[in-house]
Amino acid sequence: MSSAWVGIDPGARGAIAVVCALDMPVQCPAGALAVSDMLAILWRNRDVVVVCIEHQRAYGGQGVVSSCALGQAYGWIRGVVDAWAGYAGSAAHLVAPHEWQPAILGRRVKGGPTAKERALVVAAEAAPGIALRTPRGRVLDGRADAICIALYARKMWGEG
Repeated sequence: MSSAWVGIDPGARGAIAVVCALDMPVQCPAGALAVSDMLAILWRNRDVVVVCIEHQRAYGGQGVVSSCALGQAYGWIRGVVDAWAGYAGSAAHLVAPHEWQPAILGRRVKGGPTAKERALVVAAEAAPGIALRTPRGRVLDGRADAICIALYARKMWGEG
């Protein structure tokens, strides 16, 4: 079996991405994910080495309802991943944006593209078959981030 790494962006427009040793990412929008869907994705990819979840926290100015919704979704995702990792013998890590972004996207140049813009470029190169925009052109930054987080997991925890 080949190795695989999972990246999860748990935000409202987040996603889950599986990057295999053969550089063939598979994704599914997190907004549509039920707990059973996440378990199915992890179970189908039993050769997962590491699952990385982007660490979430409430920000000032964020509404109470949105903070609560984010916290609830984040808790569900962490619970599912931690339970699955314990069962499968895989590792689960929380990674902050300030950890994975410089490692995968490089440092931001003053006046240069934002992290979201750089993530789109990296994700498009790593997964050319994955749609990173809706048919109307809205950027699916959760997918791009999830792919980049999975690439970070592969970079940090080996090629298998």
